Amino acid sequence: MVRQILGGVLLFFVGVLVGRALPAGPGEAAPVLPAAATGGAPPLPSAPAGGRLSGRVAEVLQVPQYTYLRFETGEWAAVSAVPSLKAGDDVTVSPQQQMVDFKSPSLGRTFSSLWFGTLESGTVVSPLPSDGLRVADVYGRRAELSGKSVRLRGTVDRVNLVQGVHYLHLKDGSGDSSAGTDDLLCIASESPERGAVVTLEGVVVLDKDVGMGPRPVVLDRARVSR
Repeated sequence: MVRQILGGVLLFFVGVLVGRALPAGPGEAAPVLPAAATGGAPPLPSAPAGGRLSGRVAEVLQVPQYTYLRFETGEWAAVSAVPSLKAGDDVTVSPQQQMVDFKSPSLGRTFSSLWFGTLESGTVVSPLPSDGLRVADVYGRRAELSGKSVRLRGTVDRVNLVQGVHYLHLKDGSGDSSAGTDDLLCIASESPERGAVVTLEGVVVLDKDVGMGPRPVVLDRARVSR
């Protein structure tokens, strides 16, 4: 009798051990341990191959060469410096390379996952007057900037004086020459010399007729910022 009882107990424990070693049966989900139990945080979503990171910006960190931005979904990205970018903007980043445990010397922090890429598009609206705008930015954001004062820096490419009004062309290396977006016409009562590197302030005006048909965008009432 005692032998039978001991045999039954032994078979019970063997069955338990074997049952634990077997994989879950059909229709059963394998247990998922919480992050705290595994000693790590859940991985961040990855950008699809050849895809885009799009969404609303939750946080922005600026350093001289880069703008670090965190999407509301949690992904971090780094793009060439965009001083006007801020939390609440909706943007699209074209990711080029993912870095894991990337340490930024400028910020003194480490990102568990960071996408380096380029800013494709976005409703980036900055306070005006604005520093850091380029000629190409004025063309690309002309609808947003219409009627607002802006400040930008470039080289005076040429100057025409007509009836006491100076029509100067400002270039800064941005824009597309074939599309005419590399040359911003600025209208001023006085003008620096050709070849001078200056900072100009003025009002963005759209479709202004300057005698040879309307220009898509000009900097009106331009003056040299001292």
